[in-house]
Amino acid sequence: MNARVRVVGWALVALGGLGLAGGVARLIYDRFQQHRGEAEGYFAVFFILIAVGYLLPSLACGVGLVRGERWARLPAALLSAMLMLAFPFGTAVGLFALWALWEPSAEAAHADQGTPAPPAVQTTTTLGATGPPPRQRLGALLAIIWVGAGFIVLLGGGFRLHDQDAPSFLGWGFWPAIVLFVAISIYAAAKWRPMLAPLPRFNPVAGARRAAELKRDRQAREDERRQRLAALETDPVRRAYADRIRAGEAWSDAQIDYHLEPGATVTCDCLRATEVALRGTGADIRLAQGASIIAPVRVNESAWRAAFQPPTDVDYHEFYNGGRSAEDDPAAFLRCNKHNSAIEVLHPACARPDTVWFPAPLRA
Repeated sequence: MNARVRVVGWALVALGGLGLAGGVARLIYDRFQQHRGEAEGYFAVFFILIAVGYLLPSLACGVGLVRGERWARLPAALLSAMLMLAFPFGTAVGLFALWALWEPSAEAAHADQGTPAPPAVQTTTTLGATGPPPRQRLGALLAIIWVGAGFIVLLGGGFRLHDQDAPSFLGWGFWPAIVLFVAISIYAAAKWRPMLAPLPRFNPVAGARRAAELKRDRQAREDERRQRLAALETDPVRRAYADRIRAGEAWSDAQIDYHLEPGATVTCDCLRATEVALRGTGADIRLAQGASIIAPVRVNESAWRAAFQPPTDVDYHEFYNGGRSAEDDPAAFLRCNKHNSAIEVLHPACARPDTVWFPAPLRA
């Protein structure tokens, strides 16, 4: 493993570990003080922010670098760039860490772990050294500079907004950091723009027109529903269906006609005798669609086969459609595969003690 990368790792471990230990010790000390003021409360909030935002990530990345983990290099570089703000010692340590992490030989940090790093794109310089392509190096370097400049702008702007004297490096470095931050942002936007799919232009006129069309369609459907309910209420025979529709049930005119005519059938010849018998049970039989109906009954398969002798094309099926579990959405059908006709019935899992059996069991 590269010795300099290991040094950076141990430095981050020491920084994170000692910072956490010192902060916790200070909190414990303040906890047992008899006279505590606002300063102790401010320190607790400040320590929590620093611990979560920097000390814990430093400790984790340091351990990762010591163990030769590839993922730790980029966040360690970002943390080192942030450390450069602590002038002068932090600046020196941060520069050393960035140099060690950026050196091409640091790519060999995985060799000691027994697991070779994924093959990287290699480029050869005039001196024969290998490393990441120049474009990748430039992009990563600009990203580090951009992050550092952004922190300087953020901290320096805070001092200026509160009319406070900023540290010297935030004073003379504020405006250069703004220039770097804006320049790198413009450069990155120019480079990334060709890779972004063009967004459709927003047309406020077209948007307003579409919204008006949707509103008219919704109003038309509501008017049609009100007219239909009014027509059903004027019919003494169909008035009850208006109340059921208002209660949330869906009833088409074809379903109402079928429901009002006890002798009506829609299934194929293979299931017609079963349909007629079902309608004679008094159950709430409803038209589904096409040549299919819905019957809220539980089928006694053996008794049904004995009573109706269905052809081979007709069968009874119980199954689960499945969802979050294998037993979600149970269903049961009497189906004629030849004519694509079906009678949907209740699955045993959906039946209740008062569910009607079909055929009705013989009384002793």
